[in-house]
Amino acid sequence: MLIIVLVSIVAILILGGGGCLLCIGLAASVKDDGEAGVASTAGEGGAIAKGPLERSPTARQIEQKMKSDGVPVQTVSCPKDPVGPFTCELVTTSGDRADVFVTPGATGLAFDTPNVAFLDGAKLTKTFQEVVASINPRLRAPCLTGVVMKKVGTSYTCDVFDGAAPAGKIVVNVLDTKGAVKVTYEGARPGAGAVPVAPPAAAKPRAVDFVCPPGKAPGGAVRSGCVCGSEILGTACGAPGNFTDVTETPRGCKFVCN
Repeated sequence: MLIIVLVSIVAILILGGGGCLLCIGLAASVKDDGEAGVASTAGEGGAIAKGPLERSPTARQIEQKMKSDGVPVQTVSCPKDPVGPFTCELVTTSGDRADVFVTPGATGLAFDTPNVAFLDGAKLTKTFQEVVASINPRLRAPCLTGVVMKKVGTSYTCDVFDGAAPAGKIVVNVLDTKGAVKVTYEGARPGAGAVPVAPPAAAKPRAVDFVCPPGKAPGGAVRSGCVCGSEILGTACGAPGNFTDVTETPRGCKFVCN
């Protein structure tokens, strides 16, 4: 019997989107608007445009700060010489990408990752185990570990296991930047489905007392079968050679069939 379990939870974020997330004590680099070498400027509608990116000193400091908060950062890349607010790019160890909006302030830089949720995998795992405990307490979902970064409105899927055996799948839909998610588990209830069939028992050797056909006198046993008249017959076991021993009898031969 196929079962589907739905549960909506809020996994407390390591970080979140919207507004100032963290303020770090970096000296703000501010240039006159007319100075050459602008790498990032405000685009149409107030959006923050980004120029060529590199692992600048600012990028590395943001990268280290995120890592210290548990974010699975692979790299952060920022414009080399930004003016005013600028946009960096975050890449996680799983290959997910997100924009990081950085705003210079009087005491340093504030950065934000809008429309992105950082989910606490340990809390997701705990909730998943509580939900499926009545179904099968051995179920585990290896993907619900560490910190998971996903954009709002997206989902991710991974396999569920009972020990080493596959036991369905889990889908996590990210609902908002505060960490609200909908978790869907789909799998089979233990013992459901087809009843396992035991493999057939190995056939035991059997003896066949073979009698030569009428008109063909017994002529003894040879390695390849029983001599009857001018023929060697080796099909007493159902197939030529499907035997381990042939012995002569007064009427023909005795075969030991496998």
